[in-house]
Order: sequence, then C-alpha cells, then structure tokens
Amino acid sequence: MKPALVGRFGVQASTRDIARYSAAFSAGEDDGETLATLPATYPIVWLGRPDIRAALKQALAYHAGMDGAVLIHLSQSIAYAKPLVPDSEYELEVRLSAPDEKGVVVLSADVRRPAGETQATLSGRLALVTGSGPKS
Repeated sequence: MKPALVGRFGVQASTRDIARYSAAFSAGEDDGETLATLPATYPIVWLGRPDIRAALKQALAYHAGMDGAVLIHLSQSIAYAKPLVPDSEYELEVRLSAPDEKGVVVLSADVRRPAGETQATLSGRLALVTGSGPKS
C-alpha cells in the first residue's frame, strides 16, 4: 500500500536555530563558526514542529484501534541529494504508511526546493504501542 500524504509544510532553518541545535550536540560549545550547511540530522527537528506533529497525530487517528497509542522510534535515515543551506526555504512533504500487522508505520518525507527539486529524503520506522503492549 502506498503511503498517504500527511501534508506539505514550508520549513527553514535559521542560523540561530542551527547554532542552538549544534551546541546541544557538542556539549554546549559554540565556536562562533557560521555553518554553510545544516547538520546532517537537523531535518528531524522539523518533524517536531507543532503543526507537523498535529498533522501526523491526525493521520494516525484514522487507523482503527490506535487511539491513545504511543509512538516508539525504531530507526531513521536521511539521504541527501544536495546539502541543505541555512536560511533557505524548503518544502517538507510528509507521508505515512498504514500500520503493518505488528503496528509499525513508515514515515517518509522529501525536502524540496521551491522549484520542486528534491534535496533530501527522510525515512523512519515507528512502532505504535497501545496500553496492551506491542503486537506479537
């Protein structure tokens, strides 16, 4: 089954946001260096935006029996066609598969330039766990 479109969202990473993100992963050290590209894992931050999280939650609500389920992160990957540039505008197109028999969903997202050129592709596997525990 083809993953369903969750939505398309305008995203950007300001140099200030990138500096905070980088500092969080380097024990708070800030060498003042301006980055020419985003850190490799930065696009994951966009999935935590309130509007994107709300859209993902709504998409998951369509699946019967998943009310109140908790998402458990299993894996993630990001493949780059070109580096992402700070302060540039991008579109994040997010898709989500239906849960498989074990309750695992696949989230995929393309990061595109306004002209439509794909810069990066994100993929992640998430387990939906309900109060009764994971499916066996």
